[in-house]
Amino acid sequence: MTDSTDSPSTDEVQSSENTADSSQSDAAGQGDASQNGTETSGGPESETSAEETFQPLAPLPPPTRRVLIIGNVLAIAAILWDLLDRLTDGLHQNDSAFRGFDGQIPTPFYAVCLGLAGLLGLFVLYRLIRFGLNREDKTFRLLPIAAVLILSADWFFIRAFEQPGMPADAVAKLTLRFLEARPMVSEDGLFPKEPKFYADAAGQFPPPYWKNGEKLTRWNIRVLEDCTTSVSQISMDEPGTLIVCLSSDRTKAWISAVTLDRGSVGAPALAQDNGTVLAAEPRIIQKKKGDDAAMNPAAFF
Repeated sequence: MTDSTDSPSTDEVQSSENTADSSQSDAAGQGDASQNGTETSGGPESETSAEETFQPLAPLPPPTRRVLIIGNVLAIAAILWDLLDRLTDGLHQNDSAFRGFDGQIPTPFYAVCLGLAGLLGLFVLYRLIRFGLNREDKTFRLLPIAAVLILSADWFFIRAFEQPGMPADAVAKLTLRFLEARPMVSEDGLFPKEPKFYADAAGQFPPPYWKNGEKLTRWNIRVLEDCTTSVSQISMDEPGTLIVCLSSDRTKAWISAVTLDRGSVGAPALAQDNGTVLAAEPRIIQKKKGDDAAMNPAAFF
C-alpha cells in the first residue's frame, strides 16, 4: 500500500512549472525594456545634433534709414530721367515730319508709367508723413522696385525692338567717312557743280530717315560755290541733305550732312562728333580713257 503524501501530485508539478516560466518571462521583459531604454536614450541627442547641423539661415536685417533714403531718391531720379526723356522724344516725333527710324515711340505707354509712378510716389510720401521712416515698413521698397521694372522694360524690350539697325546719326557719319575715303572722278579733274554727281557718289549709303512715313532713298544735295571752308550752320535744310561747299577754283570741296539734333528725333542739325561739326574733304581725280566712272566702293571696306 503506497502513501500519497510522499510523492507530489500532478497539479503541484504543473504549478511549479508555470511559476518558473513566468519568472523567466518577467526577466526577459525587463531585459528588453532596459535595451529599449538604452536605444531611446540616444534619440534626443541625434535629433539635437541634426538640428545644429542644418539650422535655417537667419533673415536679412532691414535696410538702414540712410539706405532707404538714398535708394528712393535714386529711384525717383531714374524714373523721371527715363520717362521724361522718352516723352520728349515722342512729342518731337509727333510734331516733326522726320524721324530716324521706322517706328513710333509709344508715348501713351510712357505717359501711363509716369502717372503710375507719380501716384506711387505720393503714396510713399503719405506713409512717410503719417508714420515716419520705419525700417520695417516695406512701402519704402516700392519705388526702387518700380524703377527697376520700368527701366528694364524700356531698355531691354521697347528700345531693343524699336531701332534694330544702326542709329541714324551713325549712318550719317559713316556716309561722310565714305565720301572722304573714296576718290571722286570727273572729266576735268575738278569738283562739278551738278548735285546729281554727289548724290550718285553717296548712293552706297541712302539717308537713314523717314519723311511723313516714307523712307528717303537718296540724299538731297545743295551745292554752294566760292567757299573757303565747310558750313557751320544751316538755314532751311531738311534731314537727309548733303551740303557741298566748293572752293572758287573747284579743286577743294567740303561736304556736311544734315541730321536730327537728338539722334533719331528732334530738329534739323549738322552732323557732329563730340560737339564738333563733321565735314568730309573728298579727293577728286581726272577720268582717263578706259577708266570706270568711279572706283569700287567695296575695295575700301
